Order: sequence, then C-alpha cells, then structure tokens
Amino acid sequence: MRRFGIMMSSIIIMISVLFLSISFSIKDKLISNISTDEIDNIVTNEVISLTEKNLDNLTNEEKDLLKEEIKDNKEVNKIVDKYLKSALNDISNDKEEYNVPNVKKEITKVTDSCLGVLESSRGKEIPNEIKDSIKTKFTDDENINNIYKNSIDLLKSEDNSTISEIISLYNFITNQNVKIGFCFTAVLFILLMLILSKPKYSFSFNLGITMLIPGCGMLFGLIPLLEKMLKSFEDKIDISDFITKLSDTCHYLILVSIILICLYFVIKLIFKNKKD
Repeated sequence: MRRFGIMMSSIIIMISVLFLSISFSIKDKLISNISTDEIDNIVTNEVISLTEKNLDNLTNEEKDLLKEEIKDNKEVNKIVDKYLKSALNDISNDKEEYNVPNVKKEITKVTDSCLGVLESSRGKEIPNEIKDSIKTKFTDDENINNIYKNSIDLLKSEDNSTISEIISLYNFITNQNVKIGFCFTAVLFILLMLILSKPKYSFSFNLGITMLIPGCGMLFGLIPLLEKMLKSFEDKIDISDFITKLSDTCHYLILVSIILICLYFVIKLIFKNKKD
C-alpha cells in the first residue's frame, strides 16, 4: 500500500511538473503573430470601404495609397494588437457576446492620416464637415463592433480551426486558477510522498526520479515533437522563446534531479558507515 501510494504520488507530481513547466515557459509572444494578417486585412478593408462610401470619386490609385498608409500606420498595429488580445478569450467563448476593445482613439488617428493622404493626392483640402462626418461614422460603435466580430468569425472559421484550437489550449494552460490548482496538487503529493517514504531519506531518491522523468521526457520527446507539429505555423506562431525557456526548465529539472539522487546515495552511505 505504501509503495502504491508513492507510485501514484510520483505519477501525479510528474503530470503537475510537466504542466507547470509548459505553463510557465509559455509567453504571450508565442501567439502574438497568430492571424494578425487576417485581422489586419479586415481592418484595412473596412477602412477602405467606409472611406469609399463617404467620399465621392475614390479612384483605384487612391485606394492603393490608403492601403499603403494603413499598412505602415502604427495605430493600425495597435488596433490589431488590442483585437488579438481580446480575441484570445473570445475565440474560446461559445457565446455571441464579445468583449470588443476600445479602439476609437486609434481609429480617429488612422482616419486623420488617411484623409491627409487623400488631400495630398488631390491637392486640395477636404471640407471639415466631411472630415467630421467620416470620423463620426468611423468611430461609430456599430462599425467598430462589426470589424471586431468579423475578425473573430474569421478566426473561428473552418479554415482557421487548428489555430482556434491552439488558442483555446493556450488559454487553458496559461489560466491562473489552473496553475494554482496544479501547484497545490504538486505540493500536496510531494508531502504525501515524504510521509510515505521509509527510510525518510529515500524521499530524496523518489522525488529525484519523479522530476527526472518529465525533465528528460520534455527535453528529448516533447520539444522535438512540438517543433515538428508547429513547423507549418512558424510564420504565425513564434515558438523560439517558448522552446528556449522550456529547454532551460528541463535542464534545471534534470540538474535538481541528479542532485537529489546523489544526495540520497550520500546519505545512505553515511548511514551505512555509521551502522558498520
């Protein structure tokens, strides 16, 4: 019964260590590039569409100028970033109510720069009343909501189903409550292992082996597998920092495991010499 308890404790600790190692190694940068191109295209197309509806005689050349302006505009990047951060939660949400970010300030600045480009292209100023009208329509809550909802719908589409699953998994792994739960579970079963270990110094060996297995498993199994699986998404998912951090964590686990195992043999040798 005691050995069974130690074995079960070891398995649960392994699972907890594996999860926590991945969770604390993941950074926001891992998915910071996910679908930004898709969201960026939606924002760009919506700006072009609204401009075309509210300004007469918008030529194809002017549309191209607006696309270039929007592409290089830092405020658009801010909009995309805000949309993506909210999208990370809303993609996993089955409800139709979305947490639409406040981007009115950024939209206004984008509108100003676009109107400035059109004025330069036409060689004349656009009347202030037309500018104000366009800004009002651009920052209308319904328009902003539509842009965001269209972005979410695109990310939830069948074409992006794999990315949607990755984001849902990311949300679960990085959830603070889930992390706390695994931490509590690991500590609880480490204490249980300590209580069940006889002699007590064998706890050092048991815990060392328990930490060595997930450390080696991740370093030589999980990391190569992740690199292979996510290779097709390398243009959208930056896994370099995650892999580096996870690899460092694995090395620390293996180092601590070796120290604990060596400690066990040293203590065992000391006790043996005392008996002799």
